[in-house]
Amino acid sequence: MTIDSDGNLWVAAVAAGRVLKVDGGKPETLLDTVHFPTEYVTSVTFGGQNLDELYVTTARGASAEMKPGAPGGGALYRVTETGSKGLPAVNFKLSD
Repeated sequence: MTIDSDGNLWVAAVAAGRVLKVDGGKPETLLDTVHFPTEYVTSVTFGGQNLDELYVTTARGASAEMKPGAPGGGALYRVTETGSKGLPAVNFKLSD
């Protein structure tokens, strides 16, 4: 999952084939749903020069619960025109 610059939560719905955009102020409010041609959506993050592209990873059938060879599985998807932007990364140094 990731958070956009408006404080909304974007959640990869594993085994559901979609990413959900949830209102950060009202978690019971679903703002948007992005559907994919594969069931196993695994992770989501913003990227691109303006942090306005949503990158979504997916999985193929790798466990007993997953259907092997699911169409579109194992691909990386780039979603544009979501109307949202991500937040820049925060750099930090781990102490020794």
